[in-house]
Amino acid sequence: MELLLVLYLLSGVFKSFALLFGISFPIDLTLLFALLTLVNTFIRNFNLHKFSYHLRVERKKTLLLFFVFWCWMAFTLLYTSSPQYSGMKTFLFCTNFIPFIVILMSKRFNINLFLRVFSFLAILLSLLYLPLLNIYTQLGSNEEIHDSIGGLYLTLGGYLGVSILFLLTTHKPVFGLYIDKIIIICSFFLLLIIGARGPLIFTVLCFLLYLLRRKHFSVSKKKIANLLLFLFCIIVVVEILQKSSEESLVGILFERSMSRLSLIMDGLLGNGDMGNSANIRVEHYEHSYLRITQSIENFVLGTGVGSFSIETNGIDGRGYPHNLILEVWTEMGIIGVVLFLSFVTTLFSNICVEKYYISGYVILYFLLEYSKSGSLVDIRTGLTFCVLFICSANIKQRLSILN
Repeated sequence: MELLLVLYLLSGVFKSFALLFGISFPIDLTLLFALLTLVNTFIRNFNLHKFSYHLRVERKKTLLLFFVFWCWMAFTLLYTSSPQYSGMKTFLFCTNFIPFIVILMSKRFNINLFLRVFSFLAILLSLLYLPLLNIYTQLGSNEEIHDSIGGLYLTLGGYLGVSILFLLTTHKPVFGLYIDKIIIICSFFLLLIIGARGPLIFTVLCFLLYLLRRKHFSVSKKKIANLLLFLFCIIVVVEILQKSSEESLVGILFERSMSRLSLIMDGLLGNGDMGNSANIRVEHYEHSYLRITQSIENFVLGTGVGSFSIETNGIDGRGYPHNLILEVWTEMGIIGVVLFLSFVTTLFSNICVEKYYISGYVILYFLLEYSKSGSLVDIRTGLTFCVLFICSANIKQRLSILN
């Protein structure tokens, strides 16, 4: 079940690889893994006499609010300006229910195994992606290549970032103390050269906050030695990257990554130009603001689910402002925002403070990520870790969760 859930979360990456190599499947991979995960969950929890599941009362409220939010999304189909994509988006959003069903309604869910598989596949897929990213760097104008792998660096960068954070802030080692450190260094190396600016910046920011807010910090020779060893490894990694031949794969990608980071700094401190992708996001924010403030109807009700693209560029298709709150407000109005925030609030209600695997810094990371990237139909990974945060925070109360 844990493996199937990870494959479901990473199915978008598999589809992009398949698209690049011209491989087609009779059924959408995300839908396939979703069905397999649900069937496996049902089989493992089904009892001929009683269907038993572990779900606390407040979690029922969480599921209910999530369902109410989806119902409001479906209601906006009545007035949306999107004739086709709106229905597809409403259907695809249903897949976000799967993490709640699989984790909260399972008698046993091995968080440790899930995190191991997730971090391992994040590294493996990133390694496989690097040569493809190099091709994209050389042939970025090729529309077919862009559609298949152009945006994967951001997706994989997000996976690497969350892997680094849950390994760094966990109270219990996932693989083992030293193997965790090796995985962290490998993940950071890949994150540094893959060129995902947001995940890199948010990972460093969340980790710095974690260090600053540690209540019990004691200095010992062992801790100093471990810190110096870790810093030494990071310095060696950066030095290797800097000394790499400009014509090598690592050298080309590292130069691209540093160039993208410098654009952010130049834009913030200089002429305001932060690169094409960042500039487009700013334009999307402005378009969302204009739609929201255009009329009282738009402010309260929105323009309807899936309507952002057709409202901003006249194309009925996938489009979003790269900010979840703005997306909800633009398409579903302030009513949708209230429902969505109510759901998010219940995720963190009535939980004890002791956390084992998933810390609040991992959740902060996703909140930052979804403030600058992603759409409502792409939040299943963040929701999964939110549910895991609930489980790991209540691990003493939910003895069915494996340590």
